[in-house]
Amino acid sequence: MIRFVRAALMCAGLALVVVSTIGAPRPAHADLFDDIAGGAGPAADQANKLFDKGKYTDAIPYFEAALKSKSKDAQFLFRFASSCTFGDKAGRAEEIWRLYAKATTKPLPAYWFRRGLSTEKLGFLDKAAAWHRKYVELHGDDPKLASFTALVRTKLRYLEGAPAVRAATTTMPAPVNIGAPVNTKGDDYMPQADPTGRVLYLTGRRKPMPAGKEADEDMYKSVRDGDGWTAPVALPAPVNGTQNDGAAAFSADGQMLVFIGCGRTDGIGGRDLYTADLEGDAWTRPRNLGDVVNSKVWDSQPSLSSDGGALIFASIRDGGFGDEDLYISHRDRDGAWTRPINMGHVINTPYSELSPFLSPDGKTLYFASTGHPGHGGYDLFVTVNDNGRWSEPVNLGLPLNSTGDDRYFTIEASGELAYFASDRSGGLGGKDLYRIALPEAMRPKPTVIV
Repeated sequence: MIRFVRAALMCAGLALVVVSTIGAPRPAHADLFDDIAGGAGPAADQANKLFDKGKYTDAIPYFEAALKSKSKDAQFLFRFASSCTFGDKAGRAEEIWRLYAKATTKPLPAYWFRRGLSTEKLGFLDKAAAWHRKYVELHGDDPKLASFTALVRTKLRYLEGAPAVRAATTTMPAPVNIGAPVNTKGDDYMPQADPTGRVLYLTGRRKPMPAGKEADEDMYKSVRDGDGWTAPVALPAPVNGTQNDGAAAFSADGQMLVFIGCGRTDGIGGRDLYTADLEGDAWTRPRNLGDVVNSKVWDSQPSLSSDGGALIFASIRDGGFGDEDLYISHRDRDGAWTRPINMGHVINTPYSELSPFLSPDGKTLYFASTGHPGHGGYDLFVTVNDNGRWSEPVNLGLPLNSTGDDRYFTIEASGELAYFASDRSGGLGGKDLYRIALPEAMRPKPTVIV
């Protein structure tokens, strides 16, 4: 199993602190690729401590302070350049990588991959691909590096496929930021329209908090008001608990809700899948889906089929292809959920697949990925199930996707209008909710709600 990119398992957010190539706890392959650098004064010591904790951005100033005395120390330079690469300082990373290349006659295997990452972030895809090819040339046949090599080869396919994806044109109109009061200066994400299309559920941190403290994630509800939406109102207890809750998914009749609850007394892992039923105007007490579905780690971002018989979600459980994989569970004849099955290598990659949305037709699946060729960050993709086999995912293209992170795609039951979250430039806050009208060719078969 590839765990080069690791996510924080703390109960600190339903969206998962996914770091991909942007900062993480120390990579699982670090023993093969990362020399243990000795200190040379307080700055270097502190830089190494932060690096070992995966706090790459925080480590950069300390590496800078120690650079003068360590400018020819290959171990130091490797960690400094890696921190800049993972800490989104690609330009500085390139400068330090050059120093590292001069300071060693035998670069560590990860050098070629990480240099490729920083070069990619600067927008030079061909040059980035060349660094990855160099790794494959030198280390591609090493059995001790097989899982890491799979990661490199996937990135190489991404870089080779991205130019065609980025050059493609679509007939989609530009997405529209749905604006205040739904969007705020903070993060607003995980939209889900109820089956009628008149209610929009979302996740965010909106509770007023003392300075220096961050509110927990909660689920909110906004009601369509003419061409706009009302100010979101938090769902009452017991659906919203005392810690992080969110990511609502509904059955077609709107009577069944699946969501994520964090840190509850009946929890199995840090973040579990729960279900509740609508009785009148109130939701019943949530029920944990149990240890057949939930694992002891991170399970999140559910999507429920329109008949309530299939559940797709993201998980970092063991046995996957990458960091976050998509899994599917079905309800058996007794109404119990079956053990989740990994959705396979056509969908999942050694990188990150998140935020699934199974359209009302039960065959069209939308999801976000950093492993399939795209425009940068998370892109949105679509795949169709044909006789039990998922088609090769197709990038939804511009202008829906951007160079930022685009996730949490969901479609109203009519199939005409979609919502998603993005941190693209021009928004009101970090992640904002957007709506987009789907061209006829991109719509799943409509579902009629009676």
